[in-house]
Amino acid sequence: MQLFQVRSRWRWLVLCSLTCMAVLEFSARGPIRALGPSRNFNDFLSPYVQTRAWLSGRDPYAPSTLSDMWPVVPAPSFVLSESADGTLAAKRGIPSPYMTAAFPLLLPIAELPWRIAIRAWVLLSVVAVFVAAWALNHLAGVRGRRPLAIFASVLLLAPVHTAIATANIVTVVLALAWLRRTF
Repeated sequence: MQLFQVRSRWRWLVLCSLTCMAVLEFSARGPIRALGPSRNFNDFLSPYVQTRAWLSGRDPYAPSTLSDMWPVVPAPSFVLSESADGTLAAKRGIPSPYMTAAFPLLLPIAELPWRIAIRAWVLLSVVAVFVAAWALNHLAGVRGRRPLAIFASVLLLAPVHTAIATANIVTVVLALAWLRRTF
């Protein structure tokens, strides 16, 4: 009986250590990269600018609006040149073809200045990963110590790191979808 308890504690210690290492890797490859120099061009920039354009009554799908309202100075040279010659959407996929109904959902973050908005979006994305991991455990009916193992596994998924590092909207959308499915 005592031997079983010692092994159980040892496994718990190993699992906690591995989870801490997963959190470190997740942090380095996700949020830290998202807030690095690449934050001046990422996947969230287009919906952010488009929401601000929609709020101000401008056309959120016009490339000229995107280049005029670009929040980072200086804007990447391709934004200005490809906006002027009309190839921005074809070459870069921006402005993004999000439905107009998405803009009110992004409004609370789009009201913020870019430097604060990107930090808020990355924080929201990190929280979304935790919510998604919790929802995954709940949907799978996992009990005991296994939720920690699943949580650590979610943190080690490279697509999750990339989604956060590029400030992609899919992280938050996925968490909301799984959360809705749990209730």
